[in-house]
Amino acid sequence: MRQQIDFAPGAPGIPARWTSSAKSGVGTALSPLSPVWFTLSHGILNEIYYPRVDSACTRDFGLLVTGPSGYFSEEKRDCIAMTTRQADGVPAFHVVSTARDGRYGIEKDIVSDPARPCVLQRITFRPANGAVDDYGVFALLAPHLTNAGMQNSAWVADYDGAPLLMACGRSRYLALAASTPWKARSAGYVGASDGYRQLRQHGALDPCCQRADEGNVALTGEIGLTAENPTVVLALAFGQSETEAAATALASLHSGFDVAQDRYRENWHRWQQGLVGLDRPHAGKVNAYRVSTAVLAAHRAPPIARPTGRAPSSRASPSHGVTTRATTIWAAITWSGPAIWSRRRAASWPRATAGKRWPSWTICVKSSSVPAIGRKTSGSTDGPTGPACRWTNARFPSCWPICCIVITIWPAGISTASCR
Repeated sequence: MRQQIDFAPGAPGIPARWTSSAKSGVGTALSPLSPVWFTLSHGILNEIYYPRVDSACTRDFGLLVTGPSGYFSEEKRDCIAMTTRQADGVPAFHVVSTARDGRYGIEKDIVSDPARPCVLQRITFRPANGAVDDYGVFALLAPHLTNAGMQNSAWVADYDGAPLLMACGRSRYLALAASTPWKARSAGYVGASDGYRQLRQHGALDPCCQRADEGNVALTGEIGLTAENPTVVLALAFGQSETEAAATALASLHSGFDVAQDRYRENWHRWQQGLVGLDRPHAGKVNAYRVSTAVLAAHRAPPIARPTGRAPSSRASPSHGVTTRATTIWAAITWSGPAIWSRRRAASWPRATAGKRWPSWTICVKSSSVPAIGRKTSGSTDGPTGPACRWTNARFPSCWPICCIVITIWPAGISTASCR
């Protein structure tokens, strides 16, 4: 650790906010040794959860790019991103981001390490104008430990001679390491002295900003890319102590990205092989059955605390509630729940009744691409009228045509029933 620490100005930073709930991916390693879940949106990592699926530890984690003549670009706002899965039913992601001005491109492969709680990104920077050395590429991480953007601390550290970026909050720690040494590092308060503001105003990180305590904080590191080696692996690890998080990040880097990726894929292929084969493949289209089952499986977790009855808010709480609801709807759209869960036990799901009497959610999917069961025409239904359809008719008269499915969410698992 450094003997002299320079504290960043501007405490405690601007009020913390959560990020977009428009997710393009969610993943986990399906390993008890890796209690970490990650989400993607706009080409970057968003909330990462540890050690439970309801404990968000980050807001977002993306890249900044600087260049000649004061050039500045932010990956999530200034790029067009395309996110694809490396295989059907395997939430290992390949992201290609292209700058809107055409000056650079970024390629990423993203998985979590099945052997430890660590999310890995293999990143390649490809300039379209000039050389790699003409640009600065920076990792920008916003810790939100745990389920809170304020009362976090961030600092620059070294562990076993390796330069790291560290953060803690509510007895949880994270460490960010790179396969190539950081050129520069910074810790600051969001909106006042964070790396985004430093680069936007001055084009470089301030070496005096080494620590920011008890606030809305951000970590920034300049990645050591060269023309000979434009690729880096970033390891974001978590732990119950500073030492544990740091050691985990370095262990993942030492083990290697390819090893983690291969084991990650193997776990998911093995899990998918145990499902009932209800695939309806179409050439050139996503296998919705395998994608939806993977999303559901990625939300499996040990039992969690029951909700307070207050609806989740993107400002007041992380978007894992939004993600869970979206996942449930996604399952209804695919119309495959009964067959899936007849052979696979679901995760522990909260009742999520939000003060209502019904221990279930009735999902109404407004889509013409799903079976029109209980379709409403001229005030009546032209199909079977089971209790779920009658309940839905009374409360959602404008949500037709729909596919009506009841998904009962119990602490022990999921059960589904349709109006057939």
